[in-house]
Amino acid sequence: MSGRRPEELDRLFRRVSNLGLIAENGCFLKDCGSNTWTEMADSEQIRSWKESVKSILTYYLERTPGAEIEERRCSLIFHYKSAEDYESAMRQATDCASHINDACEEQRVHAIPLDGRVLVEPIDWTKTTAAVRVFSDLRTHMAADATHQTPVDFLMVVGDGREDEKVFKWANSLGEDGTVKEVVTVSLGARNTEAKATLTQGVSGMFFCSCSSCSKAAS
Repeated sequence: MSGRRPEELDRLFRRVSNLGLIAENGCFLKDCGSNTWTEMADSEQIRSWKESVKSILTYYLERTPGAEIEERRCSLIFHYKSAEDYESAMRQATDCASHINDACEEQRVHAIPLDGRVLVEPIDWTKTTAAVRVFSDLRTHMAADATHQTPVDFLMVVGDGREDEKVFKWANSLGEDGTVKEVVTVSLGARNTEAKATLTQGVSGMFFCSCSSCSKAAS
């Protein structure tokens, strides 16, 4: 799962076969073994709110020298990390996020302040909604057998962003109610999190293998 565009993920993972991918934080989904992307978001709704948000972003862009606007298929990003006056840019970014959240609430879009940028994306299509869709499809198309009592018996979620917290919470609930036998949720970095475990040193040196001849996890 990533905030990157579908074409970026295709390029990054072109050597990995049979890999399911979620792009732009839940707006696009590519099933395992498929070569095509499914657009989860309503493209007409995306075009509509982008027009409103662009005018707001442009207003703050003109007041923040060195900042820039990046447009993705389902989101807009106000980058200010390279602004000439970072402290002033951060204040402008905070005001910008508040402005968008107040003015565009009815359009089902929200602005999220992040490190050096403000991400504007739809509320209705997220990493969580995509994960729920994938999990539902797996349960529908994969039958339990003599070895596995349920179609999905292991789920691992690793993430380092604010948008991952809801995915952690959803995954933990599947373990708590017994829907999935083994659930592992891991947050990267030291911060308050819904994840059950934290890897403070980052991903360097992390190794995980779950193939048929080698089931082990180590770091």
